[in-house]
Amino acid sequence: MADLSTLTSRRRLPRDGGKRWTRLATGRALGYRRSSSEAGTWYVRVHTGGSAYRMASLGVADDVLEADGEEVLSYRQALTLASRWEADRQETICLYFSLSLDVNVLGLFRKDAGGLFSGGTPIGDNQ
Repeated sequence: MADLSTLTSRRRLPRDGGKRWTRLATGRALGYRRSSSEAGTWYVRVHTGGSAYRMASLGVADDVLEADGEEVLSYRQALTLASRWEADRQETICLYFSLSLDVNVLGLFRKDAGGLFSGGTPIGDNQ
């Protein structure tokens, strides 16, 4: 694992196009790739099972420009964003599942004349 926390340590990394990783938690890592230009790029990598990983670019490292927290990120900002990226992914999956379940359950019922739900047909069959 590489030390990515300081500009000095990142400048010591070779410009070979390879990503260097530092572990954040089990199955999650923050990555950095030093490019042929001056500014490197931050990445997040999440283990999704077996030998599979999801990876995304987080933004440009503050190697040349001052960090703004949006496009140019400091090490600390990249750590925070990498942690949120994983949390957002899980929340999105849970929300999708919840909404899908609610829509499908409601699709099984129809309101009768009194405004009460009674047995109906699944969504797609009630046209």
